[in-house]
This record gives sequence, structure tokens and C-alpha cells, in this order.
Amino acid sequence: MHYLATLQQKFLLTKYDLTGRMRGSYGYRWCKCEDAYTASFEVAGRLNVLESRERIVAHLAAHGAAITLDRAERLFRWQAGF
Repeated sequence: MHYLATLQQKFLLTKYDLTGRMRGSYGYRWCKCEDAYTASFEVAGRLNVLESRERIVAHLAAHGAAITLDRAERLFRWQAGF
């Protein structure tokens, strides 16, 4: 499971286009996340770890997930002390 989680963090597999006339005929995109969202990764690269974590927790809270920073550390397996 650890190796699968590592791959999920680095790669993106998503439906991105209709490819046929039949319902459910989709084209899929398989790529590295930083290739698909270059600008987002550039912005993220300029943030420090604590600020990044706080933004993630704030984003989750804005979407109705009441989560603390401590709980997020356990959930996402973030190393403590950063």
C-alpha cells in the first residue's frame, strides 16, 4: 500500500475528453501531476511546509471538512515538527 500511495501522490489519471459516440466513451490522461498543473506546483514550491499545511487545512474547512492541523498530520501522514 505504501508504494501505491507514493504513485498516487506523483501521477494523475483522469477522464478528460469524450472519444466516441457511445455514452461512457472517455479519453483518459495519465501523466505526472506537475506536468498537468505546472503553475500550481511553481506556487507551491515557494511556500514553506507550515504555510502549505495551513492552506490545505483552510481549503478543507472552506469545503465543510472540520479538521484540525493535528488531525490532518495524522490523516496525511505528515512528519511532525515542520
